[in-house]
Amino acid sequence: MNRTTWNRLLPDEMPGRIWVIPVGGMMNTNVKQNHPKLSRRDFLKIGCLSTAAVGLTLYGITPEPPVVLLSTAFGDRQMNHRILITYATYAGSTQEVAVEIGKVLGERGFAVDVIPVVENPPVDDYHFVLIGSAVHGSRWLSEAIDFVENNQTVLNRAPVAFFSVCLSGLAKDETALAAARDTIFGPLRAFVRPVAEVLFAGRVDSRGVALGLPRWLARFFPTLDFRDWDKIRGWAQTLSLPEENELRVRSQNSNGQVRGAQ
Repeated sequence: MNRTTWNRLLPDEMPGRIWVIPVGGMMNTNVKQNHPKLSRRDFLKIGCLSTAAVGLTLYGITPEPPVVLLSTAFGDRQMNHRILITYATYAGSTQEVAVEIGKVLGERGFAVDVIPVVENPPVDDYHFVLIGSAVHGSRWLSEAIDFVENNQTVLNRAPVAFFSVCLSGLAKDETALAAARDTIFGPLRAFVRPVAEVLFAGRVDSRGVALGLPRWLARFFPTLDFRDWDKIRGWAQTLSLPEENELRVRSQNSNGQVRGAQ
């Protein structure tokens, strides 16, 4: 086989193979090395994945760090009337709302603990319990639902209030708000009958949008904060809580423990 024939055959008739070893001016075609064939589709896949990897690296798109869950306290710690605010959050918005409610209730003279539900705070240590959660798919986060279900016996002995942070809180029409409350709080009422329920408009950011969009695309979504802090503070300021005398009686039981009303 001369050089001209070799050049003609190599591209079309011998793809993915090496026919080598010129010996004494002759081409030895008995030695060959096989390689897996690469289809056009596989080639395109590799190219796209490589390009995406380079692009993600250049744009610095990495998984966002988890939200740091906070426990904090407000008010006079010497007071007997204690309030628990426990919350479940995904992107941190509900946590910030829970903290703001705690500040206002502390200013009202109550001893307030703000604790994530994942820490499973002891409900029977408190006279009033507020439970809040972010909303995904018209439902509370699973850890918040589990908390209510697992503590329903104790929660039914004390006043309980629910609050949710979601876009349904943007509704202005009371009929729409009532329907949203029924959808979100309805499953929880099977465990506990709250004395108050409220929906607060939430915040939308790239972390939340990534639940429904590819992360690389969600990264470019702007943060939209719809929370009405005046409404949040106003609700906490006017929330009807047990009277101080009633709280004092509850705290002076025979075992010296704090318990809710039967």
